[in-house]
Amino acid sequence: MKSLLLSVALLTCSPLFAEDVSISVEGKTLKGELTVAGRSKSQAVFILSGSGPTDRDGNTLGAPGKNNSLKYLAEAISNEGVTTLRVDKRGIGASSAVAVRAL
Repeated sequence: MKSLLLSVALLTCSPLFAEDVSISVEGKTLKGELTVAGRSKSQAVFILSGSGPTDRDGNTLGAPGKNNSLKYLAEAISNEGVTTLRVDKRGIGASSAVAVRAL
């Protein structure tokens, strides 16, 4: 009985699913992750990292270690019933093939 209750608790607290997605912008493809909330309230949040070489998870190229701050933020938000979308910027992470044009 305890394992059944634990399973039910995990299902209601965890996202329904997380899926890699591709977004086409001006003929270029950006990579990201969509985390659909298990208790969707028809709300969604788009999470884009700030300036610099930071990936969708919140990790900065060249900084020691990984903090995964944006990944953890997305998980916490989805546990509250809100779907999240995180995207790697051009030239970063899984979108590294999409070059940033020099000025």
